[in-house]
Amino acid sequence: MRRFLTVALLTALAVPAHADAAKPAAPSADAQDLAKEVLQCDTLAFGACPALSSALASRDGVAAALAAALKGATPQQAGKIALALSLLDARSEVDALDAAGATLVDDPSAVDLRAAQARLGDARAAPALLKLLASPDQRAQILAAGALGLLKHQGAVQALRQLLSAGTPRVQAAAAHALGMIGTAEAEPDLLALAGAPRTLAMVRSKALDALAALHSQAAVGLATMLVDATPNEVARAALHVLAAVPAPWADNAALAGLDTPGARAEAAQALVALKMTSAGLHVVAAAVRDDIEPDERIALQTAIVALKPSGAAAILVKRLQKLPLASEPDEAVRILRLLPALGDKTVVPELVPLLRLDSKFLVNHVVFALENLTGMHYGSDEKPWRELAGLDQNDHAKKPAKP
Repeated sequence: MRRFLTVALLTALAVPAHADAAKPAAPSADAQDLAKEVLQCDTLAFGACPALSSALASRDGVAAALAAALKGATPQQAGKIALALSLLDARSEVDALDAAGATLVDDPSAVDLRAAQARLGDARAAPALLKLLASPDQRAQILAAGALGLLKHQGAVQALRQLLSAGTPRVQAAAAHALGMIGTAEAEPDLLALAGAPRTLAMVRSKALDALAALHSQAAVGLATMLVDATPNEVARAALHVLAAVPAPWADNAALAGLDTPGARAEAAQALVALKMTSAGLHVVAAAVRDDIEPDERIALQTAIVALKPSGAAAILVKRLQKLPLASEPDEAVRILRLLPALGDKTVVPELVPLLRLDSKFLVNHVVFALENLTGMHYGSDEKPWRELAGLDQNDHAKKPAKP
C-alpha cells in the first residue's frame, strides 16, 4: 500500500497539470475597468491620473488588462499602453510589449514600446532602439538614446558619439546623457569637446558635464572650475557635479565660489563635502541661514553642515530657528531641531528649553527630540527638569539683587 501511494505521488508530480490550469487567470472586471480609466487620462502621470495611482493596488490584474489591449491597438494607443505599463513597473508584461513592438516595425510609435521595454529592463529592445537612433524623427532619436542609456548598452556607444556632433541640440543632450549612463570612458574626449565648445547650448553643455561627472573624468575638472558661476544655472550645477565626482584639492576655491551662485548652492555644498573642506563649514552655515534661497538648497546646505561640523554652527542655526515664523512655516524649524543632535553641541540646550512653551505640540515634540538626543536625558516636555539641567533657574537667581 505504501509503495502504491509513493508511486502515485511521484506520478502526480511528474505529469503536467491540465492545460487550463497553466493559463494565467483572466483580469477581473474591476481590473479591466481600471485599465480603461487609466487609458482615458489625458496625461499619464501619477499626479495627473488618479486611476493610475489606484491601479497600484491591483497592479498585476490591471497590467494584464493593459497588455491584452495591445492586440489590435493603433500605434498611438499602443504607445500610451506601453507608457502605462512602464509606470506600473509591469515587468511581467515585457513579452507583450516585445511582440507589439515587432508588429510596428518602422513606425515612429515603435519607440514608445521599445522605450517602455527598456524602462522595464528588457534588453531585447536594444536592436530596435539602435535602428531608431538613425530615425529622421527627432523624438524617436531622443527616446531611443535614453532607453539605450537605461540598458547600459555598450553597442550603442559609437552611434551615440556620432550624435554628439551630428544631432540637433536636443538629440545631442540626449546622447550625452545616455553616454553618461552607459559609463564608457571611450566617449570622454567627445564629451569634453562638446562641453567646452564656445557655441554649445546650455542644455547640451550641462548634459555633457553631467556625463563627464558620471565618468569621473579627471580631464573635466579644469573646465568645471571655470563654469561654477556660469549662467544659466544648469551649467553651474553640472560643473559642480564634476567637482563633487572628482574631488581635486586644487578645485576647492571654485567649489567655495559656488556658494555665491544662485540656484547652485546645493551642488556647491555637495562638492565641498566631497572635498572634505572643513574650513568652508562656516561659509556653508552662512549660506544656509540666508532668506533668499530655495528650500531644496537649504536642505542640501544643512546636510553639508552635519557632514562638515563647523564649530559654532549649532548656535547660528538656533538663532535662525528663533527668528522663524514657527506657526506658519514650521518645516525649516523641524529640520534644524532634527539635525542639532548630529552636531553634538550641548551649549545650545539653554536656548532650546524655552521652546518647550510653544503652542504647537508638533514642534514641542521635535524640541524634546533635540534636547533628549543632545543630553541623553529623557524628561519629555516637562520644562522644569530641563531648566534645572540647563542651569536656567540658577542664572535667574544670580541676577536678582541681594536683599539688604
